[in-house]
Amino acid sequence: DISTANPPSVRHIRTVSEAERAHVAKYIREAPGLYCILAVQFDDTSSLNSSAVSGKKQLFTRNIVSVQITGSECEDLALVDLPGLIQSQEEKENEVYIGLVESLVKDYLSRRNTVIVSCIASDEDIENQKIYKLARDVDPEGLRTIGVLTKPDKIERGTEGDIISILKGDIYSLKEGFYAVRSPNKEELDQISSTDKRPQGSFQEGRDIEANFFISNDMGSLLHAAAPERCGSRNLLRQLSHMLKTLIDEQVPDMMAEVTKLVERTSAELEGLGKKVSKQDSRRVLNDFIREFASTAGDVIRSAGNRRSFWHSCRTIFENARAEIQNAAPSFDVGGKLAFCDMLEFVADGEKAEYLKEPITMTVSKSDATEIKRVNSPLQRIGGVGWSLQFRPGLNGTSVCLYAHELPPGAKSVNVKYKIIPSGFASAATREHHSLNCCTESVERLITSHVGNKSLKPTGNVQIEVYVSILGYNAFQIADVEGPASVQNVECTSVHVIKPYSISDVKEYIAKSTRREIKLPGPASYATSEDLIKGSVSKWKVPAYSCAGDVHDSLLNALVGSSPDSVLNATIPAQFPRLRKAIHQLVEDHMMGLKEKTLCRINELLEMEKTLYTSNNDDLSENRRKFQYLIRSLDAANGIESKVSALSPSDQNQLSSILMKLGCSKDDLTLIPTNNALNEEAVDVMAGVLSYFTVKSKVFSDTLHQHIIYHLIDQYLKDCADVLIQGTGAMSETNSKLIHKIFQEDEVVERKRTKLEHDVLRQRKCQSLINEYDKA
Repeated sequence: DISTANPPSVRHIRTVSEAERAHVAKYIREAPGLYCILAVQFDDTSSLNSSAVSGKKQLFTRNIVSVQITGSECEDLALVDLPGLIQSQEEKENEVYIGLVESLVKDYLSRRNTVIVSCIASDEDIENQKIYKLARDVDPEGLRTIGVLTKPDKIERGTEGDIISILKGDIYSLKEGFYAVRSPNKEELDQISSTDKRPQGSFQEGRDIEANFFISNDMGSLLHAAAPERCGSRNLLRQLSHMLKTLIDEQVPDMMAEVTKLVERTSAELEGLGKKVSKQDSRRVLNDFIREFASTAGDVIRSAGNRRSFWHSCRTIFENARAEIQNAAPSFDVGGKLAFCDMLEFVADGEKAEYLKEPITMTVSKSDATEIKRVNSPLQRIGGVGWSLQFRPGLNGTSVCLYAHELPPGAKSVNVKYKIIPSGFASAATREHHSLNCCTESVERLITSHVGNKSLKPTGNVQIEVYVSILGYNAFQIADVEGPASVQNVECTSVHVIKPYSISDVKEYIAKSTRREIKLPGPASYATSEDLIKGSVSKWKVPAYSCAGDVHDSLLNALVGSSPDSVLNATIPAQFPRLRKAIHQLVEDHMMGLKEKTLCRINELLEMEKTLYTSNNDDLSENRRKFQYLIRSLDAANGIESKVSALSPSDQNQLSSILMKLGCSKDDLTLIPTNNALNEEAVDVMAGVLSYFTVKSKVFSDTLHQHIIYHLIDQYLKDCADVLIQGTGAMSETNSKLIHKIFQEDEVVERKRTKLEHDVLRQRKCQSLINEYDKA
């Protein structure tokens, strides 16, 4: 067989008939010329300029002409005849072929499974032969190189000693040594062709001419006498076959290991594409996928196993919604201090507590505590404020910083007292400091306290506890923020800059709420409380709708989001893009419908809240009492007595002198009416509104969360499988073609599968051939 091949994929095979065997040499000579013309199309010609290949045949190409010769007398051997190295070219444009040929030769020589046959003319100096240097560069020990001395009939008398030394291995030694061969010259070939038309005869006559040379020719007999086993093509071929077999035998274990790894890698890649679904199995496989999707979605929603990220996000969403609903409650400015719902967190049994009920905590690992770097704690919401701590190891000691991130709506700043208790040091003192009027409109550091000097080293993990006592909140004033023009308009774009109701605002509300009844405490204060409550309840709509929307988005992302952990990516292979797209759309539409129904339920809930009612009278009364105490405490701190006590002694004496001249005393100052002075009706309104919101905002938040869980989350889980089955037609007997079409693979995946299947077959066949060779 004569075959020609080139790197990409083109391969032409021609089987030579008996009558054509005499023309094999002619076909071989013609083939390179044909494929040099085609080389422009198939070869990597980046190293050739356009002028070298434009409009003319190339002189060289990387395309391969392969000749397979089989017969009983043939050795098991594969030869690659490389072009001779070029030193120069007549035409300037052809000099590019010098590098091309050398690159081609080096590529073959560098392959470790190649036996290098270094052919050198006997009448030329080996030192001047570039092939000798190239072979030595890639095979410095000469383990896979064999030398061939050609044209022994051209050896000049007197120089045969060097050739004999080379053949004997005395100089230019190689492990396999050198061989001398003599091929028929042109005159002899022409004579053979004219006398014997048989290809076998032509080959044999050529070998006879060579044998006769080493017997009867003076120079040939001299070489044969010196090294008979090193003379003749047959000896060379026998040694080449032995070398190739030895080289293969040495590499069989590595070859088998390499092919085995290749089979495993290709098989794993093929398995990674998933099993192709037949038309007969498409309905069953679709139902299996739907059941797996619904089951995994149930694990996500029920927070089963390690699938807890969805509920973690829901918990955060619910906490944020609860805080926003709580922040919608009105606040009151009492003598420049703020009265608001979360104040009860630092009130115990109607008396002001020493510290907040919970400390602000953080844990620092021993390694972090030892290194000179800062560590921040998570945000903790306590007492209506978002707190965080920062641990600061330093060269001069360790510090703990307390930060306030959020304040209640209407609060400008907070006054605190704090106590730090560190543990994990060999010794550290408990510190107590005061920090007054620390503005926290943005993230501000309230305090910095040293908990250990530079000699203290942590003995383990460091636990920090900071107990905070909120002394009071300073309310925003008109000078601080442009507040509502009247008490009828209390909404603002940011809850953190809402101006609280002043005592004057409350009194004005009470005055406007007074109807035909006589001015006795009761009806007017109730009507005022009702108006204030309803105005603030209307603000619950935005956080309630946002809460439902955020939960919807979080669940949708957990089901069909782009994350590798989403239910869609975890259950439906990427090889079925049509099925993935169909399920994605069905889930999205289903979730949107549930969201709309949930918002309708929330709207009904908001309408119900317009009717003020609670049966939790015990908590309502208790909270009312606590708020009354707090409001009176704030007012007393800003009353006339406190202001008089704050005067300097000289001012107090001057005031007493003036009052004496008027026939009055300091006690009579409390009888002077002011617009900002508290009365019981105003206290009753403020305490009643705050106590109602303290009770109802928590109830509403819980009910809101239950509605979202029941109507959105749990309802999706209940409907999931049925919606997918109905939407994909998984149970329909008439949709077999459509169902199978859903499993049609992407073209890229399909092509990749075909290639991998072909590669696995070839690689396993290679394994089988290696095994057969190893057993032989």
